[in-house]
Parts: sequence; C-alpha cells; structure tokens
Amino acid sequence: MPRNTVLVIKLLVTSAALVWLFHSLHWNIIFDKLAGVNYVILGLSLMVSLICIPVCALRWKLVGDSCGYPITFGDSVRAYFMGSFFSNFLPTGKGGDIARGIIVAKQYSYSLGGIMGTILVERINGLIVATGIMILTSLFVISRMVALRNSMISSVILVLILLIASVICLSPQFQKVLTRLARHLRWQRLRKAIEDIVGVFQTFREKPGMMVTVTGFSLLNQLILIVASFITALAIPGFQAPWYSFAIVIPLICFTALLPSIGGYGVRETGFVVFFGWFGVTEETAATFAILRLTLSLVFSLAGAALFVINNGGRQEKGADNAGPREELAVQVRQHEF
Repeated sequence: MPRNTVLVIKLLVTSAALVWLFHSLHWNIIFDKLAGVNYVILGLSLMVSLICIPVCALRWKLVGDSCGYPITFGDSVRAYFMGSFFSNFLPTGKGGDIARGIIVAKQYSYSLGGIMGTILVERINGLIVATGIMILTSLFVISRMVALRNSMISSVILVLILLIASVICLSPQFQKVLTRLARHLRWQRLRKAIEDIVGVFQTFREKPGMMVTVTGFSLLNQLILIVASFITALAIPGFQAPWYSFAIVIPLICFTALLPSIGGYGVRETGFVVFFGWFGVTEETAATFAILRLTLSLVFSLAGAALFVINNGGRQEKGADNAGPREELAVQVRQHEF
C-alpha cells in the first residue's frame, strides 16, 4: 500500500475519533474534574509509571544479549526514553520502536534487521501477556457483568490469532520459508534484514528459559501499568470503577495502539471512554483519565527529547566519529514506518 494512502487512513481514523470525542463529551465537566485533580496522587502515579521504562529496557537487553546483540542497560534505558518521544510526535504509534532500533543499531554498528528482530520479539511477548491478563480477568468477573460477555468472543478470537501468529513466527518451517523467500529478493539490504530477523526468532525459540524470563518481565510491566493507572484514577474526583476493570481496560488499550492512527491520538482516548463505560464510568470521567495518562506520557516524551538532543540522535558509533545528525535519524524513522 502506498505510504501516502497509509497516512491518509491514519489521518481519517484519528480525525474521526477526535471529532467524536469533541462532539460527544461535555467539556465543562471535564475541565471541572481536571481542576479537582489531586496532583500529589498524580505525581505518585508518574513515579510508578516511570518504573516501566527500566523494566522494559531490561527485557529488551535480555532479548538482545541472548540473540547476539548485547547492549548495556543504560543504553537500553536511554533508547526507550528517546523512543517515547518519537512515538508521541511521529505519525505512527510504532515510530518509537523504529527510532530506538535505529539509534542502537548505529551506536553499536549492529544490523538494523537484527535489532528490529529483538524489538519484535519483546513486543509480541508483551502483547501475548497483556491478552492473557485481560482474558483471565474477564473470566473471573464475567458472571458479574453482562457487558463483558459480549466482548469475550472478540477477546478469545484475538487470543487465538496471537497464539497462532506466535506459533507460526517461532516455527522452524515458517522461518525456513521466509529465509528462502528473502534470498530471492533483489534488494540486498532488505534480504539481509529479513535473514537477521529470522535469525533472532530462531535463537530466541531455542532458549525456553529466556522465554520464561522475558515473559516474567512483560507480566511485571503490565502489572506496573495497571497499578499506575489505578493510582491515576484515585486522583480524579468521582472516578468509581472496580479494581479489576484496570486489568481489562489497560491491556485493551495496548491493542488500540495497533490501529492506524496519528500517534494513537483520539483512538487511545476513545478506547478509555468506551472500555471504562463498561464498568459504569461516565464518559467525561473516563476522558479526564485519558487526558491525565496522555499528559504523563508526554512527560516521558520530553525526557526522551532532551536525551535525543544531548545524544545528537544517538551517540556516535563505538570507534567512529561520524554519527548522523538528528535530521537524518528523523528521516530514517519516517522511511521505516509501516
């Protein structure tokens, strides 16, 4: 699909979501709720949310180390922060992953395909864990909520698709087919990238102990997100939702990031309004929650922007003095968006 067509689709989806939000919500109520936010509790939510960065950075480091792309924990943390900046300010929710991949690949002179393979492994693992939490929680409370019964069919289908996709991606037969197809490609760089990605999946598949460890970090990350979101809700006057609702809504929001949109704006906030509505939260209260979570995300982005400027788009390659400028990195990220 042409890149311009993809961008138009993203613009349409984001615009539709934003129009719905602006026309459906009573913003005077939202402003009143924002004025009554307890910023001490909100600050606590920010501190808890920050824990996700080192947890995810360590997960990525473990995947990289086990698959032949070792990086330091500090570099992984910095790349994650810089990636958060690109996620919020590029026309895609996946720009952050591409950015941190390019930054680390340049810094360590690694294959971009191999680094992106490590990112795909950790992201797929995280989505599977998020889906598992959502399904288990839904099964626990399904008898109490009629609304969840209607969503369970979709959730089960989603789990099956993820499991099937994961089994296929990790299967030796699929990887052999992909490698053979790559060898017939005319573009050498693309062929090499695909082969390196396949190599990462093959290596990861052969280390079940590492799979368990990475899954544990993904579980910890999701639990931190759920707790941080619960604390954010405590800062909002009149926010009343059962504790288990966060274990369903937060994983669902992870999947809204996969929808075509501009940085997830509008789509993510609409998701909060719709999903929390299942648990009796008013649209304006849920929208207030969404605004606060977006604000916290932008705080991370500002930290990432500062690191990006300081590092001049990633530190120079080890043993070299020709690291590309910030503008070059931004162009590369846009070119790799899909």
